[in-house]
Formats: sequence, C-alpha cells, structure tokens
Amino acid sequence: MSVSSSVIFTPRCGTLLDFLPVGSGGFGSVYQAEYFGETVAVKKVNRSTKNKLASQQSFWAELNAAHLRHANIVRVIAATTCVPPQCGDEGSIGVILMEFVGRRNLQQVIYAGTEPLGQHRCVRYSSDIVHGLRFLHSHGVVHLDIKPANVLLTSEDVCKIADFGCSLKLDPGCEVSAASHQPLVGGTYTHRAPELLRGERVTPKADIFSFGITLWQLLTREPPYTGDREHEHVSLTDTQMLHTSTTVCKENNV
Repeated sequence: MSVSSSVIFTPRCGTLLDFLPVGSGGFGSVYQAEYFGETVAVKKVNRSTKNKLASQQSFWAELNAAHLRHANIVRVIAATTCVPPQCGDEGSIGVILMEFVGRRNLQQVIYAGTEPLGQHRCVRYSSDIVHGLRFLHSHGVVHLDIKPANVLLTSEDVCKIADFGCSLKLDPGCEVSAASHQPLVGGTYTHRAPELLRGERVTPKADIFSFGITLWQLLTREPPYTGDREHEHVSLTDTQMLHTSTTVCKENNV
C-alpha cells in the first residue's frame, strides 16, 4: 500500500513499526515510523485537560488539508483515534499520519544555523511558502498559524507548510469570525493578524500577515518582539483576548 494514496483511511495500529521520537510540544509528540515499508511521521495529539473541545477541534482541523496535494504542503495520509502502543495512549485523542519531510524546520535554520542564508535562499524559501499558501487559499483553507516552526524543510531544501491544527475550511458565502469561533481560531500571538485579535472575520489575509512576520524573521534572523515590545505585545493580546471572551459570553448569554 503506497502512502501517496489520496484516500484518507484509518490505519491499523499494529502496522506502524520502528518508532523514533522526532519532537514534542504542547500539542503532543511527533514520531518517525515505518508504514508498509514507507517512512512516515506520526503526530500524537494530546487531549487538553483545560479545554477538551479545543483539542478535539485541533485534531480534526489537521484533516482540512488531507485531500490536497502540493509540493509545498506536508501531505496528510491518515487519521485515527487508535493510538499505537509505542506512543502511549494516556491523555491523547488520536494520531495523524503524514509524509515524513525531515527533522529540520525554518525556525531552526533561522536561529540555530550559523551559515549565512543569502538573498537567493531567502527568496527561494519565501517563494515556497507563498506557493503553498496560494494553493491552500484556492481550495478555501486558511492555515492561521504560519510561522517558521511550522515550515519544514526537505533534504532537497524545499519548504513545506505543516501543522494544520489551527486551520479552517471557509465555505463560499459563509463568514467566520474569530470571536464566534473561539477556541477554534487559535495560532501564535506573535504572528496573529490584528483582525483576529479583534475577533473579526477570518479571511486568507490573516495568513498573509503571518507570512509577513515570518519573512521579516527570515531576513533579519531576529525574533519579532523583544524587550519592551514583547511586553507591550503580550499586554495587547491579553486585552484583545479579554475583549473577545467577553463578546463571546454576551453572544451566548453566559
């Protein structure tokens, strides 16, 4: 069975072999494994004890790009609530099977690398991300968490957009606001578009703003907010989140 199949299926947990840890974070853990002779990435999604709905939404949001195939997007192969024993099923919702791109991301290249990136390389990386975003938007998918850590690099040094846990599928003619869809509309505060912080309508422009911050990081190799600017940004996001939460509560008569 080839992992290039465009059909989303539920894998048998026993067919996943040779697990190797790749990384972990608040979302869960990622492993490298073998699936019918192919190398795949296995992402175990944790169940949040504070917000179970948010973790469930994040798990299924990963499948928004499952039917899409593009050179600059990490291919999603399958999803299952059956957690392989090698991952440990304690506190997890399920696993997502994806193509294994590698162990490097753009965050590491920007901040951990010592070699100069050069103008040509920056343009090439940027072009990869833009082509991936353009394809996603043409299919009604907004990523909503574009940042260097969510851009993986292949062994051929090609950028691929990963991690669709915050993504949304926008139906034609149907407006979605960040305020009315909390906690689904997430993302990283430092890269989140101002209109999302204000609880306004979600559009592909939010990804363009996040890409702009990412491009700035790529060109300067500096964090987007430091010192007083970082504290000001945190204060702003806390205020906006409080306003958004208040709005949602009023809309739902809470």
